[in-house]
Amino acid sequence: MGIDSGDAIHVGVRLTDDEYGLMRNKLTMPWMAPLLALMLLGALGAETMRRPQPEAADPYHARVAAAAEDLPKQIGDWVGTDEPIRRAAVQMLKPNVIYNRVYYNSRTGQRVVVLIVQCKDARDIAGHYPPICYPGSGLNEQAREPFDRTLDNVTIHGMQYVFASDAFGSQRLTVDNFILVPDHEVVRDMKAVYARAWDFLKRFFGAAQVQVVFSDPKLDDAEREEIFNTMIEAHMPLIKAILQGEGK
Repeated sequence: MGIDSGDAIHVGVRLTDDEYGLMRNKLTMPWMAPLLALMLLGALGAETMRRPQPEAADPYHARVAAAAEDLPKQIGDWVGTDEPIRRAAVQMLKPNVIYNRVYYNSRTGQRVVVLIVQCKDARDIAGHYPPICYPGSGLNEQAREPFDRTLDNVTIHGMQYVFASDAFGSQRLTVDNFILVPDHEVVRDMKAVYARAWDFLKRFFGAAQVQVVFSDPKLDDAEREEIFNTMIEAHMPLIKAILQGEGK
């Protein structure tokens, strides 16, 4: 037959207050640890359920994909042709939108590439931008310079990179690059993307990258800037859709 504190008093054993408290703690302590564990698990489960799930961003990504469908194949004298994307790049980036279009100017013969990649998860794009990707293709970074431009009420903080290689004949590329962070701004580097990749409240709204790539060494700075402005203004509906984020 078990004994509790009341039984102890009835059999003539008088306990001091300290002894009674110690006995009571010993009898109840085995139940406390499981109870606390259940309470903690319950709180953790409730917190996890409150966290945004990837599906919460599906309407946003659908709007972005729809905006990409309407991008122009002709911009004034420029005529665009879609170029295939390497399968390895698609598998690595898992993009919602990936757009690689070569524009030729029918009047001047100039050529420019517009590349836009938008990923559903910021972690997928966090490690992929010019200082990593182009050297991985055998091109060495020669220079970089920040630039700031405002087009259609959007301020663009970008970075211009110059890459070159003599391995397979002389090759030189100038890449005007900027990063789109939903509900944030247009930034020139990956710091904001890294922060978003670690933020479980925001990471599933992803991030995007825009590149305008020049391969004609005869173009001067003013000509490149004019072409950049023309291309970006034509693609602004997609850029704004990406920046809009949750649509607030």
